[in-house]
Amino acid sequence: MPPLICQSWLDCLNTFQVLLSGILAVIAAVLTATVIWISARLPVQSASKERIALNKRRHSYVKALLSAHFATLSARARQAEGTIRNIIGANGVVTDQVKQKVKLTLSPLVDDWESISLLPPEIQSKIATLRRKIEDHNFDMDRAAGAFGADNFRQHILTQIKSVQGYAAAVSAQIEVSKLPEPLN
Repeated sequence: MPPLICQSWLDCLNTFQVLLSGILAVIAAVLTATVIWISARLPVQSASKERIALNKRRHSYVKALLSAHFATLSARARQAEGTIRNIIGANGVVTDQVKQKVKLTLSPLVDDWESISLLPPEIQSKIATLRRKIEDHNFDMDRAAGAFGADNFRQHILTQIKSVQGYAAAVSAQIEVSKLPEPLN
């Protein structure tokens, strides 16, 4: 027969106290580790929330600027089309001054990859396409010498500026309704 653990009432109380203090020490250790872990995560969570809030504000700002810029670009393309039609109709000379009038420029914000990356990928792609259309138009305007030359070049220039005009307006409208893309994890 095994020996009795508690020989007396005082022994039982002492054994119970040792057992209870061991259990409470384990519970205290677990609670301390949990508090340390939670407190260590607080700065990380706070920084993450601040970064998300900053990206939302930047997205809002980029949307407003680019949407307005592309709407203005569409209007400028419409004005350039009118100037080109007048020169063609009058069989006028394409001077450097006329070339500067009908060239189109993009906002420097379009080159800021961090800002553009706040827009959805499909809009980023459309902005790249619009950039290409503007570069093609400006290249063709630099090539225009004397007059707008042959009928096919004239038609190409008019079709191209119309394309820029419509595309810029469409991209402007899409940017206005865009949402901040989900962050990549």
